[in-house]
Amino acid sequence: KDLLRKCYQDAGIKGANAKRFEDRAAAIQQILDDKNFFSKEEWTLLTKWAIGAVENSVVEEQMIHLEEAFCETDSKYSNENTKELHILIEMLLYQYCKETENLLLPSIIVCGYGVGWKLKNSLLYKKFLSFTYEARLALRQLDQCMLTGTLNTRVSLRMIKAQLESVTNSDKDEEGEEDATIDTDQLATNLEAAEEQIKDLRRQSRVLAFALTVQREESDILWWVLAEWSKTSQKSYHNMSKEEAALLSAYELSNNVSFCMGPYASREILTKMISLGKTGEKACFSAVDLIDQLDEKLPLSFENCSITKLQPLLSALDAKKNAAQKGKVDEWKRYYEMTCEKELKDLSLTAFDFGWQLYLEIELGRLLHAESNGE
Repeated sequence: KDLLRKCYQDAGIKGANAKRFEDRAAAIQQILDDKNFFSKEEWTLLTKWAIGAVENSVVEEQMIHLEEAFCETDSKYSNENTKELHILIEMLLYQYCKETENLLLPSIIVCGYGVGWKLKNSLLYKKFLSFTYEARLALRQLDQCMLTGTLNTRVSLRMIKAQLESVTNSDKDEEGEEDATIDTDQLATNLEAAEEQIKDLRRQSRVLAFALTVQREESDILWWVLAEWSKTSQKSYHNMSKEEAALLSAYELSNNVSFCMGPYASREILTKMISLGKTGEKACFSAVDLIDQLDEKLPLSFENCSITKLQPLLSALDAKKNAAQKGKVDEWKRYYEMTCEKELKDLSLTAFDFGWQLYLEIELGRLLHAESNGE
């Protein structure tokens, strides 16, 4: 309710009182409690509407459904107040992402911001931005509880072996009898203990494998940053233009990432790598000019990365690659317009803006790919 109040104030909506905020918060919670209120596809569609990537007509059915839900707590509610409608839907999306730990929708919002698809409320955008940065940390957070009191694997295995041998090997008694009777109850107890030990070992192995993945990602990125060398183009970043450095740093950083989202310092890493490129005459370019400058022969591969209308720079690079393969590289803009409606000429970007936006688009593409494959 406090956040709603601040958002209303930020949007200049006057006349709202405590009862109104209570009604709106109650309606939002009722919607969230109904797990079948929207499908995953409808939540995604609503996110696209919130940033202005789709028209009102596309979400007309969902809007009616929402209006009915808000009328349950306030019979005077109407969708006609578009400022309030945007706040409520953006708030609903934010709370939904928090409750479900959804990473795709915040990525759509953050990625869209750089190319002009923006939430109406700046306070809620900052909430989504913080959500994504927290997710970058959380994805790599090792569960220390799993490592507390972990097994000494060598001792545990010896104990298991000793326990099993003690009940499976026949011992000679004092009279030299060869066939000692195995205590089946003790055998069952020891086997159960051994099974628990093995389960603990498996859990520990998973934790350590995760820790190794985190450290491997860190070391791969560190060596890449320290080397200042592009494996893709087989040359130093010092020998590139800033525009080429922006493209390759975004691409190569994404290839060194082991999780669905890059590390917390992704932005700073790209800043460092792009700064190595040679400074040109112009600081800002239209997205068309930037992509025109890039070598279409660079061996870029976007596997496990879905490319949609939400990723204009990635769509443009893909269009240029397809046009080049058909010997029509100068016509890449026509190929682009067939897949994406975003006007690239209206996008004025610095080299860093280009690199950061491209990186976010690749990241979003991998999340979309994972979502489509049910991962």
